[in-house]
Amino acid sequence: MSDAEYPEFAKSEYLERYRRLRLEMAADDLDAILVTNELNNRYFAGFLGKVFALDPYYFFTLLPRDESLEPTFLCANGFPIAATSWISDKRFWDWPEGFYANKRSPGVPALAEVIHDKGLSKGMIGMELSNDMHPHMGVAHIQELYDAAPEVSFVDGSDAIMRVRSVKSGGEVERLRRAAQISAEGVRFGFESLQPGMTEMKLTQIMSAHMLELGSSITQGPVGCGPTPCRRTTKSKREIWSSSTGGASSTGTAVTSSACAAWVHRARKTSNTTTSRARRSRFLRSCSRPARYPATWSKPLSTSTASTAAGILSIGATAAGGRRSAMVSAVIF
Repeated sequence: MSDAEYPEFAKSEYLERYRRLRLEMAADDLDAILVTNELNNRYFAGFLGKVFALDPYYFFTLLPRDESLEPTFLCANGFPIAATSWISDKRFWDWPEGFYANKRSPGVPALAEVIHDKGLSKGMIGMELSNDMHPHMGVAHIQELYDAAPEVSFVDGSDAIMRVRSVKSGGEVERLRRAAQISAEGVRFGFESLQPGMTEMKLTQIMSAHMLELGSSITQGPVGCGPTPCRRTTKSKREIWSSSTGGASSTGTAVTSSACAAWVHRARKTSNTTTSRARRSRFLRSCSRPARYPATWSKPLSTSTASTAAGILSIGATAAGGRRSAMVSAVIF
């Protein structure tokens, strides 16, 4: 097993995940698990490619339960980022004529060949087939795989995957803490930077830029502007709210930096005192209603339905009261 380039975690972390997955496969009587989507490839194979938004790009990781059978990572030629995976057995297929405009994928027969090579042609293989874990494959290609390995029993393996992923290592917990710190700091910085007349998109950009400066790789999560995002508000009021700090700011017109700074201070002070169950309960109740400040805005925040081309930051109408929402929180690779 090779060393990965630019690893997110040490190889020992991935080997431990694979060990625990083998135990879960044994519990579910699975001979292997095939992962295809971005999160599971990143978690088990260490693959850090950010190309899953392009549907024709397939990336397969076959993880056998038998420890003597080496795991295999498969993708098309032309992806040097495959070197980010710690798995040494890497298989590559050639692009079909017409590149990704061709609906045929040579990756499917390549995957079927690996299944046969590893003696799994009559085994039971788990896939991401649940309502909350989907395969990154087209329906026709899934059927093609079934036809290419007719004696394999392909079943849902998402439960085994999630039992492994639900237990966090010390390294994962540390990264979660750091991501949460960056998210909170980015939201605080954004609210303290508010100016009269600022749009939701501008606020999103400020928060996201600060999170990236602090070490986030991408930004996503809820920040919203609009009428009645909390329970105890009236339709005549406009609010700015964020789950990263737990609360809302509401006035009759628009925002000032001093009002938002006071709101952030309130949220921070409250969160620092939520040590008992009763205090946590009071804090959660306070998060469901806005803090009210004098109507000192010069004009309302404008709404927007714009989104970035990458889709990482987005603002669009939601079903709840027609308000607009933007995605802002930190994720660390």
